[in-house]
This record gives sequence, structure tokens and C-alpha cells, in this order.
Amino acid sequence: MKQEMDALKRDKDDIFNKLVKVSEQKETLEQQVDDYGGIVKDLEDTLAASKSLIHSQKLEYEKVKHGRDNALKDADELCKEKEKTISSCPSLTWNTEFSLSEMKLAIQNFSDTLKVGEGGFGRVYRGLLCNTTVAIKMLRSHNLQEASGLVYEFLPNGSLEDRLACENNTLPLTWQVRTRIIGEICSALIFLHSTSLTQ
Repeated sequence: MKQEMDALKRDKDDIFNKLVKVSEQKETLEQQVDDYGGIVKDLEDTLAASKSLIHSQKLEYEKVKHGRDNALKDADELCKEKEKTISSCPSLTWNTEFSLSEMKLAIQNFSDTLKVGEGGFGRVYRGLLCNTTVAIKMLRSHNLQEASGLVYEFLPNGSLEDRLACENNTLPLTWQVRTRIIGEICSALIFLHSTSLTQ
């Protein structure tokens, strides 16, 4: 009988110890569930924030794309308008001669308000020929009847000398641009030598 009681006591102690271990494991598992619940909540918050960011980035992308499309459309329309203006105004073709009266009209009869500079060979004016802003250099002459000038595209960013010297912190010209300018200057010199302007 005593042996049976001892056996029952041992069984009871074993069951109690197992119950304590199970209880501890339950607490550990509940703590892990709480921890995982917090992690899941953080991940859900991060996911929601990411979705919101993706949505705002999509809206920004659409806005930029729309702006780019509008800019391309405007640029295309400006190119077409420029081509239309050039084709409707034959005096804008390369190496064209303008009469003295056309140049005087373009610079409002040598108006000082349109004068943009003066050099050793004459004064430079800003004028308007065929709806295009141009620079007109009136060459010095003793006889007004023989007065002549050179017409250039007006460059609001300064002269070639200013650009080569990087005035006003402008970026230096690339070698491709410099080569193109040299070619255009050569073409202009050939034109000048082939006309009576240099005689």
C-alpha cells in the first residue's frame, strides 16, 4: 500500500512538473504571439505607407509625364510656326541682302534705345526683320548712300567672345558647337567676299 502511495505521489509530482513546464511554455508562446502581433502591425503600417508612397509617386509621374507631353506639343507647334514664318518670309534665307531702308525700318531709324553696342567697325542695334529678332551691325561709311550693315541672329546671352570667355559664369561651349561656329563664320566670310560689301 505504501508503495502504491509512493508511486501515486511520484506520478502526481511528475504531472505537476509537466503542468508547470506547459504553463511556462504557454506564457512564452503567448509572449511570442504578442511580439509577432507587434511585428505584423509594424509590417502592415509599413505596407500601408509604401502603398501611399507608390500612389503619390504614380500621381507625380503622371503629372510630370503630362507636363513633358505638353512641352513636347508646344515645342512641336513652335517649330511648325517657325517653319511657317520662315517659309512665308523669303528674306530670312541664309546670305540674304537687305536694303538700307529695310534695316533702318528694323532699327527705327538708328534709334539709340535699340543700340546694344559699338565696335571699331560700327554700331550694333537690335531690330526686327520678318518677325525675327536680329542684331544689325551698321558698318561705318563716309557716304550714307553706300552705307551697309551685317544682319545676325540676335543672341540674348551675349557675344561669341563672351561665351568663349565664359562671362557671367556661363558654361564653356563644346567643341562640336565651336566647330559649327567656325564653319558658319567661314560661310559668312565667303559670302562677304563674293558680294560688293567688301569693295
